[in-house]
Amino acid sequence: MKISIITCHDVYNYGASLQAYALQEYIKSLGHEVTIIDYKPNGDARYDFWTIPNSCRILDLTQKYKIVAFLYCLYRAPERFYTIGRKKPFARFKKDFLSCTNLYKNVEELRREPPIADVYVAGSDQIWNTVLSNGKDPAFYMDFGDEYVKRISYAASFAIPAIQTEFKPFVKEMLSHINCISVRERTGKQIVNDLGFEAEVVCDPVFLRNKSQWEEIIHQRPIVKSPYVLVYDLYSRDPQIEKAARKVSNQLGLKIVSVNAFIRKNYADKNINNAGPLEFLNLIYYSKYIITDSFHASAFAVIFHIPFVVFQIKKSNNSSRISDFLEEIHLAGQLNSEKVSSDLNFDESDELLRDYIASSKKYLEHSL
Repeated sequence: MKISIITCHDVYNYGASLQAYALQEYIKSLGHEVTIIDYKPNGDARYDFWTIPNSCRILDLTQKYKIVAFLYCLYRAPERFYTIGRKKPFARFKKDFLSCTNLYKNVEELRREPPIADVYVAGSDQIWNTVLSNGKDPAFYMDFGDEYVKRISYAASFAIPAIQTEFKPFVKEMLSHINCISVRERTGKQIVNDLGFEAEVVCDPVFLRNKSQWEEIIHQRPIVKSPYVLVYDLYSRDPQIEKAARKVSNQLGLKIVSVNAFIRKNYADKNINNAGPLEFLNLIYYSKYIITDSFHASAFAVIFHIPFVVFQIKKSNNSSRISDFLEEIHLAGQLNSEKVSSDLNFDESDELLRDYIASSKKYLEHSL
């Protein structure tokens, strides 16, 4: 069959790129022809000088006065372009590893010329997070294409414990057209159930590929030669991460290496601001310890059996996905932990994951 996946695949986020690749590869392994719908409603906003987020406190002023917009963008430019070196390796990963359709810039374009497929799959990541633009976009609910095309979701994430009341009618209408619904978190299942639909909880796509399969695309030589603790501070605003990094570094005698999504970490011995998805995997794989606030960094720590601690940002828009995941595999003790342990036992989590992955694969195959 022809399968087309819509997900967040090209947003300069390591987890987003790698989960898209993993889902694509697993469905291909089942014998299907797979493409990822190259849907980019925001273009390359991450490295566009004139991008002003909706969360900007002076948004109204920037829209009214061009000089205010310019001064705001100029003020944000050093932070925005600090990691512009990532742009080329991300583009290379997309070209070499993702089988994409032609570019679609909005849902109207998708509706006018929808991808030809037997099945549409709404993939994973925060595609249904109504705090973000994704969750308010009909495209991520596959509201395009002919009626005969089957529509399923795989590990779609709301990322939050509950959606805002004003968006419930919209989400309910969107879900009513989906034949098989699966989500990534138990909280997501509850949201779907409360709207009157059934949903299955399945694992994130990165777990559909085992350790040896991931190792096939990791360069055999480590980017950083010395033993190190890796910091991936995605949200760049948690002092707990710096405190934990210094503690691990001192107790285990490790250098601090930071792979940056945004700003430089002054406390790190080495800052890496030009890593793409493959480099990110390399840095995780060869690290001795991981400190992060990222779901996918935690997921790969589990896959590669690397001791880790993850800090959950209470005010962030992904409050449920990390805690749900760690509870599912009995590693909830690694959440917001102040304990430094270099010999974390992954035996129980491996066993739980095996059953979880098997049932997730079974669900996906049955849905397709």
